[in-house]
Amino acid sequence: MYGVIRQYKIDPDQIGAIVRHCREPFLPNLSKTLGFVSWTLMDAGPTLLTASAFDDEIEADNAAGWYRENQAALALGKPRVTRGPVVVYHVAEHVPAGYGLVWRCTFKTGDAERATQRLCDIFLPGICDIPHFASYEVIAAGGGNVVSLCAFTDRESAEEGKRRTVAWASENLAGSFLNVPEIIVCEIRLRTAKIAEADDRAAPIYADA
Repeated sequence: MYGVIRQYKIDPDQIGAIVRHCREPFLPNLSKTLGFVSWTLMDAGPTLLTASAFDDEIEADNAAGWYRENQAALALGKPRVTRGPVVVYHVAEHVPAGYGLVWRCTFKTGDAERATQRLCDIFLPGICDIPHFASYEVIAAGGGNVVSLCAFTDRESAEEGKRRTVAWASENLAGSFLNVPEIIVCEIRLRTAKIAEADDRAAPIYADA
């Protein structure tokens, strides 16, 4: 699986128009592209993030045209793009995702692989134990860059996830970071995922009212 995160700076007053445009026509078209797995739109005030996952890198590249076209239609600036293999992908069944937690970090040379393995083996079980946990994925973006995305039903659980992430990283990964990690709590405004591998339809897991 291959993931792409796009991060934009926007006028917060613009979010309603962005959500409406993404709901129709952008998202229905994107979800029909070959290899589509999931797509999430996250609102953090002046910061807007989208996270998409595809079966592989080629299919993610093929879908990039949809982003460029709609980015221009909404007059969005050039995004900060993070992309790479999804090395962890865990979803709790039948749990709605209302808030997200995005954690970006850059590890020192040689430390990224070890740290990612510790995230899988040690950190993930603790995050999954938080009430209203919905999903967790980790993207290895190369050059020591790693991004994790957690989703929870409510903000309180997302804030608890943030607290645990900061505490665990401080205790277990101290000295491995090249710079101070960035962590963002955001509201999930739209989220759609493929129903099953054998089904090319997509179903909304969470949608803005």
